[in-house]
Formats: sequence, structure tokens, C-alpha cells
Amino acid sequence: QDARHDHLILRLSSGVTMRYNDFRRFGNFEVCRTTSLVNHPVLARLGMDALSPELTGEALFALLRNRAAPIKTSLLDQGLICGLGNIYACEILYWSDIHPMRPSSSLTRQETQKLSRTIHKVLRAAINAGGSTLRDYVGTSGALGDYQDQFAVFGRTGLSCPRCDAPCVSRAVSGGRSTYYCGRH
Repeated sequence: QDARHDHLILRLSSGVTMRYNDFRRFGNFEVCRTTSLVNHPVLARLGMDALSPELTGEALFALLRNRAAPIKTSLLDQGLICGLGNIYACEILYWSDIHPMRPSSSLTRQETQKLSRTIHKVLRAAINAGGSTLRDYVGTSGALGDYQDQFAVFGRTGLSCPRCDAPCVSRAVSGGRSTYYCGRH
């Protein structure tokens, strides 16, 4: 791991050292009182947690029904659903049989039911596998994640997905992010 990207180092009284290492600089830190967290301007803007039992098909349908944006863009909008990143959004849409460029508002209640179940299923599987190690990610124990070995489409341009015998995985750019999907389903 490259120490140049250590942006925060905490040395705890227990002797444990925690490092926040982020070469893309996506995160930030702020010291504040616990009582102020509920009204913190950054946290107050966050949508429903992706693993919340309240993220049902009906809740998704209500969140998406008036959104013209592609469904992949909506899934990445932390103000709607927080906790989904690019990798998992691609995998979730693949397993939900939903094309990432489809308008969010075009999803039926049946599709949002499946999408809700798939969000929970994919995220739980990723957590159980320790996450995805693509570059230098390690978990808090120092162990590498294994979920990248289960990817159906992410980063697999030109390869077969689990449902096809022929090369089918395509890549497109949407909202400045690489989007992977099976072009046959």
C-alpha cells in the first residue's frame, strides 16, 4: 500500500493504528459530536441504506417512478440509496435482468421487487466474501476480499457471462463511469 495516499492516521490508546488510504480521494473526515450526527449536512442528504430492510420493491418503485435518469445512474445516487458503488450496481443490474441504460421510471413493480431482493443478495454475498480487491483494497483485518472472483460482468468486457456460452459482456460509459452488462439479456 502506498503511504503517499494515507490521508488520516489514527493511533489509538490500545496501540492499534488505523490508516485511511485513498488514492482516489473519495472520502473525507470531520470531527463532530455524536449528538450532531443526525443533523449533519452531509449525512442528512443520504438516502435509504442499501441493506436496510425498508428498501423494499415498493420503496424502490416510489423512489424511481419519476426519474428519467438511467437506472444505473439512479442506483449510484447516494441521495436515493446510499451504499451502492459502481461495481455492485453493475452486478445487481445484471442479476436483476435490467439493462443499465433503461430509464429508472420504466421499471415495473415486479422489476423493483426483484431489484430490491438482488441488492440485498449481492451486497450480503460481497460482505461475506470480504469485499472486492481490485487494486490495493484490504479489509480491517488486512485480508484481501474475494468477491471479484464472483463477478458476472464487472471488468469482464468481451468475456462470457454466467448465462452465455459466447463472449457477451459489453462496456459503456454512463455518467463518467464504466458500465458492464450482458448485451444478450
